[in-house]
Amino acid sequence: MARARRKQASQFIDDVPSPRAKAMPDVCPLCEVSYGAEISTHLLSHAPVELCQRCDEQDKSWRLDEDGVQYFRKDVSLFYCRGCGRYAPLEIIPES
Repeated sequence: MARARRKQASQFIDDVPSPRAKAMPDVCPLCEVSYGAEISTHLLSHAPVELCQRCDEQDKSWRLDEDGVQYFRKDVSLFYCRGCGRYAPLEIIPES
């Protein structure tokens, strides 16, 4: 009966796929202006000014939901509370 050979450690490294980087759009989904590599910084400028009112945590600031930016929907907010995870209320922007 033949014995199976063990893989060398260098062979394991090649088998592991590299993690994919999150793809951010070049155009802001909220104001439809092109920002290129600085899109993340620009999107944070759209964050609500008021802090989370339901959270008891010390840090009540809003974080950007990167999956929400990739798969943008007008009925879902792009920002959530760092402390409690609740999404920010939507601001209704009139269509022109």
